[in-house]
Amino acid sequence: MGCHFCSGFAATNHPAATGKVSGSGFAAGEAVDVYWDKKDILLVVTNSTGSFAGRKFQVPAGAAPGRHWVTAIGRQSGDSVQTAFTVSTTWAEFGFTPDGGRNNPWENVISTANANTLREVWSVQTNELVFSSASLRLG
Repeated sequence: MGCHFCSGFAATNHPAATGKVSGSGFAAGEAVDVYWDKKDILLVVTNSTGSFAGRKFQVPAGAAPGRHWVTAIGRQSGDSVQTAFTVSTTWAEFGFTPDGGRNNPWENVISTANANTLREVWSVQTNELVFSSASLRLG
């Protein structure tokens, strides 16, 4: 029995990403529920070998950064398999984009509604001009 992400979809991606999940080792023609954490997001039916392949699903737009679980459970056999998925909203480069737009479309934790609750954790005095983005630590 196995469950994995198909080619072209990493086990780390941003909220609202679209991916594909495949599974095997279930009963032939079995209905299999696929969950994101505890939420049922997809129902698939296996083929004659007890497998399903390349079924699309969407990472919930509100999924918080960190590790989540994609789980497939067969309705008839009760067999299950699980794989980890990491949601990431990190900035890959200074300013988020090459033009420095500083807009992260996948940010779903900090907003205008709660930005005023952030607090300074540390600072440093420099004698030179520093080009940098803000650094945040959540939690």
